[in-house]
Amino acid sequence: MKKLNSKNEKGEDLSANLDLRSHKSHYPKRELKRKASFNSQLPARFHFPAAMCSNYLINQILKVCSLLLNMKIKSVVTILLTCLLTSMIVNAQVKSLVVNDVKRRYIVYVPKSYEIKKDKNFPVVFNFHGGGMTMAEQMLYTQMNKTADKYNFIVVYPQGIKQDWNVGFEMSYTEGTDDIGFIDSLLTSLAKDYRIDSKKVYATGLSRGGFFSQRIASELSDKFTAIASVGATMPEPVVKHNNRTKTKIGVMIVHGTSDEVVKYEGKKEAYLSALETYKYWKSQNDLSNSKDISKTIDGNKSDGTRVLISESMNDSNYVSLVTIKEGGHTWAG
Repeated sequence: MKKLNSKNEKGEDLSANLDLRSHKSHYPKRELKRKASFNSQLPARFHFPAAMCSNYLINQILKVCSLLLNMKIKSVVTILLTCLLTSMIVNAQVKSLVVNDVKRRYIVYVPKSYEIKKDKNFPVVFNFHGGGMTMAEQMLYTQMNKTADKYNFIVVYPQGIKQDWNVGFEMSYTEGTDDIGFIDSLLTSLAKDYRIDSKKVYATGLSRGGFFSQRIASELSDKFTAIASVGATMPEPVVKHNNRTKTKIGVMIVHGTSDEVVKYEGKKEAYLSALETYKYWKSQNDLSNSKDISKTIDGNKSDGTRVLISESMNDSNYVSLVTIKEGGHTWAG
């Protein structure tokens, strides 16, 4: 096989600076500018040997994928690379569900303990990709499967139509895709196919996926226990269309102050600021008069960031704002 040259004509290494976990990650550039790279041609079931799933190999393939995207290679090549990349994930399945005559797709990952603890019902976490991304990319970018194995929960990575979610802005709240209906139906389907703890159903997501998690908290609070949005706050259209949630729901907002894609300060007629979102959910959970508990985390003083956490809670409700000072538009960690 011909070796892929990762250097350009000037001898510069094109694969450099592809660390997706850096707070100055390339994720926002990919999310804003690339709308149709990885396609829907994924195999139906993945059960490859665990030896194939080394972090080094996955990271190298991910770099090659990013490299090919930068070089604007034909989409068929990126499709094949995505198939290879995703197929290495043990215990992951690509499934589909028809909702309102539309075929919707998602990946389900079950932890290693699922087949061992056959009398146990497992928590489930929905992990939503950002705009222009795919469910497979979100799975590999967030590395949540490893966390699922450690803490014994099921992860679901849904796929948005045209790689987007209906969050009420840049798409009609009422006339756009019925993503809420999709997730509601998907949860019902999962409950039939898997041993799910219905009292421990969670949602998270980055950017557009984070906005959509906020919408889920507003409209499906009777089905979800808590949500955590990353690099996203409360969309204004969601506030306008929903006066009160059906029931109380735990909410965490994680946001960087240097986020240039989704502003920490909010955007008029699009989304609230991080602080306004925190206050909104305090009100929804009857915590407006509750005193905030604040703490600071600065585990690595050399990286230029620190984390400020504001929490409000009582015996049954919890809301928190995790502010990453100098943090950008990325999945923190």
